[in-house]
Formats: sequence, structure tokens, C-alpha cells
Amino acid sequence: MRMGKVMRPLASAVGIVALGSTALVSCGKEEEQPSTITQATVTVARTQPPPRVLSEREEVSEVIQVLWPHARKVDKADFRWAGCSDRTVGFDASRACLEGVLKEIEDLRAKLPAKLKVQSKCGIDAEKAHRDFVDGRVAYLGDHLAWMDKNAATLKRLMFSKSLSNAWSAMSDAAQKSRPLDLANEKYTKGLLVITTLPCMQSVLSCPSFGCNSGVLNRIAGLPP
Repeated sequence: MRMGKVMRPLASAVGIVALGSTALVSCGKEEEQPSTITQATVTVARTQPPPRVLSEREEVSEVIQVLWPHARKVDKADFRWAGCSDRTVGFDASRACLEGVLKEIEDLRAKLPAKLKVQSKCGIDAEKAHRDFVDGRVAYLGDHLAWMDKNAATLKRLMFSKSLSNAWSAMSDAAQKSRPLDLANEKYTKGLLVITTLPCMQSVLSCPSFGCNSGVLNRIAGLPP
């Protein structure tokens, strides 16, 4: 008797997902096919440690390192005007000196760094003192220039053979009293003293009772004496 051909049941196609390959079972035969699924790349975010919080002394020192060099340049320009006021003869020459110094300090103010990220009270006060000093110099010199222009007629006559300081003493009482005097007006922040005598800075930096002089601040800022 003729035996019928035994037919094996077809294996149903089964998709097996594996890393790097896909196995297909078809008609009883397994065929290895290139995989279209790749292993996912897992990126583990590394957690950065929080920044170290500076002490109050470190913050104040940082403020000095950043802002004191600018304040020192402003003070040097201001000192140059004081020399012109005392020694330069003639209204036009003295006024030109004042106008030049004012422009120089305005330019220095424009180049001040953006607000610092300080958190301690003394750090904030020290930054404010430096910026107030620069603003005070601009205000003082600007008011002084306006005073000279207002009294130009009198000053031109008196300064024909004198400096501004010498001519000033020969002016009327009203004119003398109207001249801006920086150390007598809080508007002008009493010059560099607004920084060097800042109470909290004296305490934090262990300065003498008379203040943190320029030598101390220069040393912290890495400037020559």
C-alpha cells in the first residue's frame, strides 16, 4: 500500500526580539536576519557637587580683588585734577583738565564689572561702597565743572595769573560757599574713605581702627603698594 507523504505542520512565523539580531522561524527553518533594533544607549547624568560657599572674609576679599583696581584708577585720575586745581594757571587750562578727568572717570565707570554674586552682608556693603565711590567722583567733578562754568567771568579774571585754588579765596563769600567740596558732602561719599573706613570691612579683614588703608587693599588685590 502506497504510503502517503507525511506533511509536517508549518511552524508559524515567530518574531523573537534579541539584542543585535532577530530570529525568524519559517517553514521549519530558522533564518538569521540582520537586526533593525539596536541596544539603547543609556546616559547617566553625573551629579556635580554644589559650589563651596565662601566665608564672609573670602567674599570681601573677592570684591576687593575685582573692584579695588578700578577704584584705584579713579582715585588716581581724581588726584590729577587736585593737582590741576592747585597749580594750573588760567581758567581754560584748568577747565580742560577737569573736563578730561571727568571723561576719564566716566569711561572707567562704564567699564565696571556687572553686579557681583555676593551673599554676605559685608560682601554686599563692600561692593556698594566701591560703586558709590565711583559714582561720587563723577557727581563731584560734574558739579565742579558746572560751578566753574557758572562763575566763568569772575574766574577768568582772577585766574589770569592764578590757579583755581588761589583764585577761589579771592571770590565773594557766596561764590566760595557754592563751590562743591567733596569731603563736606555725603553726596560725594567723602572720597575713598567710603571704602577704606567701611566698618564691617575693618572688622572682617582685621584692619586697624583708622581703617583699611590702600596698602592693605592693594595687597589683597595683588597690586603694587
